Amino acid sequence: MSRILMVDDDLPLLRILRKLLLREGHDVFTADSGLEALQIADNERLDVAIIDQYMPGLTGMEVMQRLQHLQPGCVRILASGQLDIPIIIHAINHGEVDRVLQKPFSHERLRCVIDDALASRAKKQLALTEEVRLKRESDRAHLETCLPDITLALQPILRPDLTLFGFEGLLRSQHPVLSNPLKVIKAAENCDMFHAVSDQVMKIAGKWHTRLPPINLFINLHPDELLNPDALMASLKPLLPYASRTVLEITEHNQIQHNSAWEASIEGIRERGFRIAVDDLGAGYNSLSVLATLQPEFIKIDMSIVRDVDTDTYKQRLIRILAQLGEGTNATVLAEGVETAAELEKLLECGVHLVQGYHLGKPTAEADLSRYNPEDSSRVISAA
Repeated sequence: MSRILMVDDDLPLLRILRKLLLREGHDVFTADSGLEALQIADNERLDVAIIDQYMPGLTGMEVMQRLQHLQPGCVRILASGQLDIPIIIHAINHGEVDRVLQKPFSHERLRCVIDDALASRAKKQLALTEEVRLKRESDRAHLETCLPDITLALQPILRPDLTLFGFEGLLRSQHPVLSNPLKVIKAAENCDMFHAVSDQVMKIAGKWHTRLPPINLFINLHPDELLNPDALMASLKPLLPYASRTVLEITEHNQIQHNSAWEASIEGIRERGFRIAVDDLGAGYNSLSVLATLQPEFIKIDMSIVRDVDTDTYKQRLIRILAQLGEGTNATVLAEGVETAAELEKLLECGVHLVQGYHLGKPTAEADLSRYNPEDSSRVISAA
């Protein structure tokens, strides 16, 4: 049966309804205030919530609004003896209320409303399941046609004297549907084909190594790749001859860190001679604990911290600290997303070791390598 939350400040009525629903086999939670109801919703999975509109403190509608975010799958039934039709219509249209139960109501009416609401939810869940299945099949079909045409665009990474240190290989797609990296990644996540994408990326990266001079190439790893060490090691085979010149960028997710598979993947990466960069430090889940776990050779400062660093003294202090942290841990600190000359000047003043961004060079699928002579800083500057 169902897990039902009853919320009403009429305690005698609440006790009666609880007994009736328990008799029918439901699990029943009761609350006589909106605050208590939300505390229950924070800790218990609910199928149905029947909430009185007029209560001291939070109104039933306010509880519904919060419950919509706390437990979106819960059927929300508003009970009231005085129905404000315009407000209720608005709430239903915005998904805050699924059903309205007018007081007073009989036991039979209560049962019918609950049964109808649950049946409706079951139909919606079935339709959603089918929609998800069709979307997964569509994504898989698009990816299968997209994979052969995936490319890597190269963006230069420069030293403080603006000579070339290496490139980052950035995923690119010309597919009519999966037309940008984010769409490719989301499709791969949706149909569990990320290792197929990774295989293709690593093959392309290996080909780039054959065309590049002996220089560093940074390649992004998706967090999900770390959950299957065997598949990851297989994907990395084309890069084994160039492991010492390949840096694998890892954007950590807290839900996979310290997972045994995650740790095995990191160990495999290290054993094969690849170096590691912690990507997007300052964004998402990445934190100092990641640095302690990975002990990376490179720390990439997220562009959200780099942006407007020339005018933001707090960001300047933060970047100086990160640069000092890098020096103290033998990690090279790279600031990405540099878009202006003023940002570049301030970053170098703050002590970063490497820089990357549109101001210094845009990603290109067919890099003119003659413009990026590691020994000629003037020619590197002209490449921007």
